[in-house]
Amino acid sequence: MAENITSIKDIARLSGVSIATVSRILNKKGGYSKETEQKILSLCEQYNFTLNQSAQSLKIKKTNTIGLILPNIQNPFYALMASYVENELSALGYSTLICDAFNQTEKEKVCFATLIAKGVDGILCASGLPYIDDTIITKEIPVVLIDRHPDNDFGFPVVMNNELESSESATSYLIEEGCRNILLINGFSNQYKKLARIDGYVCALYKHDIPFQEHYILRRPGKQPSHIEIEVLLNQFLEEGHPVDGILATSERSALGALQALRSRNIRIPEDVKIVSYDNTICSILTSPTLSSLERHPDLVAKEACRMLTEMIDGTDHRNEAVYIPTDLIRRQSSAKK
Repeated sequence: MAENITSIKDIARLSGVSIATVSRILNKKGGYSKETEQKILSLCEQYNFTLNQSAQSLKIKKTNTIGLILPNIQNPFYALMASYVENELSALGYSTLICDAFNQTEKEKVCFATLIAKGVDGILCASGLPYIDDTIITKEIPVVLIDRHPDNDFGFPVVMNNELESSESATSYLIEEGCRNILLINGFSNQYKKLARIDGYVCALYKHDIPFQEHYILRRPGKQPSHIEIEVLLNQFLEEGHPVDGILATSERSALGALQALRSRNIRIPEDVKIVSYDNTICSILTSPTLSSLERHPDLVAKEACRMLTEMIDGTDHRNEAVYIPTDLIRRQSSAKK
């Protein structure tokens, strides 16, 4: 009995290439070899498969499953995000497949391919990629970007915080508390380069007539657990004699590394150095001193992103839309007044 071929997933499986490659060939978008094109077209002819048949199968075969790609689920912020997304989607009648990209570009691409092969109805993604194109995903699958907004060919909508505004606000707060030598500890973010948190930090310095110094941005290379890296890097920075009276850490792990480095040098917090972190998870409360932190409201991000994605699955056009969830600065012991 001849095999029943009903979708591009079947063609991809038989040919041994990705779904995205099959889609590009059928849509004549280029980016493939003549040999691969002939292989796919021959299979389509053999099984009497057409592009219209593919489009129809994609519309009809709803699985009520949504994929969620996160950069590192060990990060407490993204663990919270996963929990909120799963709860929201469950209430909307969907199950969730969670993929951890482990802050690796190639792993994230595998996550996309895996979710497509599973037949998910849509994908939520906090991407570490600088660019998403049709070698990674086809336009038939709805995608909403969360937390980060890489360039893409599809007009993907995004739900995230206003990173520039939040960083500028936090830096201004440290300045208002008397800090003048403020170190920005930038977290590891894979290949994603739109670092608005740096822009907000620089903007706040200029607004308060404080000269910006490039070496006051401490960048984490991502080779070891972040708190260990930051402890080493901050100790090196201080040993070189650079004055520091304020720190804005763009992740809690970075803030924990800073705390450890400052303690090891008997530097008092907040009397000598004030610290503000991001994310406001349980880690900010359990440290000593407790961390002042930017609450990014992952529950609201999840709610809005899930609403938007399920509407897209049902046919609503949200292309190029951007929703920005405000942040709130929670003030604790690490930045308290002297």
